Amino acid sequence: MALICLAKRKGGVGASTVAAAVAGAWMAQGKSVILLDSDPQQSLMAWGDIADEVDGTLARVTRSAVFEDDASLRGAIDKAQADAELVVLDTRPGLHIQTVTMALDADVAVMPCGPSPLDVAPMQELLASIHRLRRDSAHSIALVPTRYTERTRLGRDLPATLAAIAESIGVAATVTPGLALRVGYAECVLEGRTPEEQGGAVRDEARALADAVAGLL
Repeated sequence: MALICLAKRKGGVGASTVAAAVAGAWMAQGKSVILLDSDPQQSLMAWGDIADEVDGTLARVTRSAVFEDDASLRGAIDKAQADAELVVLDTRPGLHIQTVTMALDADVAVMPCGPSPLDVAPMQELLASIHRLRRDSAHSIALVPTRYTERTRLGRDLPATLAAIAESIGVAATVTPGLALRVGYAECVLEGRTPEEQGGAVRDEARALADAVAGLL
């Protein structure tokens, strides 16, 4: 019955990949998971459609698309929480009221961030907005490094950069294990599989991230 909300200030930071990664890892552990996609880009829905063709994990996860109507979104969340242990919601990018509200209502707000300053600055703005409006000090925030490579200074420094941003804002956020920039994640989409099904480094990263997020519940 836990709600995990993917929140991002901008697109292209790997939120859909994070959602599919943790969902696949949790299902492999025997947990029931429902994915909700309120991002107009509908990447999770498209990924699931590809999975239908190979009967992959995402084909067996109930997927629901919701857009502007907040009442229908809340209704979908309520129904999903009644039917599954874990509900993973991918929200629209930006400081949209729906995104901020869902991040505040979630048990864990998961915020992916790439190494580029063009990723970091918008994430900092969204984190500050969420922190200003927080009503529950027990609300958990996970900052997830994404799309990085340790061969670069920006990639190596990304976890420390995210931790420093959280400290500067005064928010208790956890920097989790991340999802590196790997062609394996693109191959997962192409083949309709989750990182758990794909195996190798992407599976190991997905499992570490899923365990870290579950530990915040």
